[in-house]
Amino acid sequence: MNHRSDWHAIETKQNGFLAEVDQENLFPSLDRLLMDDFFIEERMTLLGEIVRDGQIVCSDTALNDIVLTRLESMKMLRFSLYVNDQFITRYNADGIIVATPTGSTAYSLSAGGPIVLPTSNLFVLTPICAQTLTTARSIVLPDNAHIRLIVEAKDGIRMLHQAVSFDSDNVVSVHPGDEIVIKSDSKITNYLQKIIVRRKVNEKTIKKTLLIYYRSTNGCFSSNGSVYCSGSFCKAE
Repeated sequence: MNHRSDWHAIETKQNGFLAEVDQENLFPSLDRLLMDDFFIEERMTLLGEIVRDGQIVCSDTALNDIVLTRLESMKMLRFSLYVNDQFITRYNADGIIVATPTGSTAYSLSAGGPIVLPTSNLFVLTPICAQTLTTARSIVLPDNAHIRLIVEAKDGIRMLHQAVSFDSDNVVSVHPGDEIVIKSDSKITNYLQKIIVRRKVNEKTIKKTLLIYYRSTNGCFSSNGSVYCSGSFCKAE
């Protein structure tokens, strides 16, 4: 059975597949939401696991991307990429981005990755500043692919300056020898598409809308006008 979660994204002066409603129309859009005046898109999500000595030490999900990246140090990382248990390549790079179609307009785009249809079911893998004489291009894989990244020691040194981030929120340190396993999550994210607003909403309606919306999301509404909920399952680093 697929588990579903609903998102209603608010634009904060950024471009992308989540920037459907701008801040000016936040309250009217919530009013339309309560009147069932919207349509839903299903978006793919990622499930990532960090495996250390055969044990899963962290498991978390992401709507945009899971990123292996360096921390503080300017030294490059060395890691290998496996797809369906088949060795693909070894990178010397600042990291790699494994993005969903929704996340293809986020960090992956900044790193030179392609833009893909947000309702597609696929992975976009984009290396970050890879050291190579040829262009390190993005790799597009189907959603049934099993992706595995293995962090390696460099020049015999066990570097401890790398980490994995889940949607740039949950950041977990990883060690040489750790494996980052990424696959499509069985959970489907329902994305509430753009709500076209044609009328003004008075203050009373705004307060009522916010109160109902706050209760319906179990309090996942912040006062700065953004909606955010996160479920991290990481227990250790």
